[in-house]
Amino acid sequence: MIYKDYKNAAHKHRYTCSVLCEKLAIINENKAKYKYLSLNLYYLSGYILECIVKYGIYDLIGYPKDRNVSSLNEKGLT
Repeated sequence: MIYKDYKNAAHKHRYTCSVLCEKLAIINENKAKYKYLSLNLYYLSGYILECIVKYGIYDLIGYPKDRNVSSLNEKGLT
């Protein structure tokens, strides 16, 4: 995975969360569906934050955008 993929993943998850929010606004009477979708919304929100933080770290240290991030593990970094 190259580090700019984290930014792309954050955008994809944000779009999915916006669709879930729209769906949650529509379904009020079915509590089971509401709970299921809201749990998925929280789950994806965590991934958005993770992707943003990882992207920000790689950007801050000036890591090459076209280089695979797994090479950092070879040097003992995670």
